[in-house]
Amino acid sequence: MNTTFNSSASGRSRGGSTTMSSVSNGKETARLEFNLVFCLAYPIFLVAVALSRLIPRRSRWSVSDQDDGKSIFKVAKIATYNSIPFAFM
Repeated sequence: MNTTFNSSASGRSRGGSTTMSSVSNGKETARLEFNLVFCLAYPIFLVAVALSRLIPRRSRWSVSDQDDGKSIFKVAKIATYNSIPFAFM
């Protein structure tokens, strides 16, 4: 039994309209890109935050007003989430 798949008979429209599957595909692609950028940026911010903790408090940079008391992992996550939108502009 030899069957072939004809893409024009599959019910997908090739015109200018978007189908539900293409919209969900776009969202999934964007989510994957976001996760990839997060996984690449997080270690960089983790190292930066860890090194900044070696500097005295009065001269160190901070991600938010209340960084004191938070773990370096939490601060690195906040810094990454605050910076990623600029990668997609």
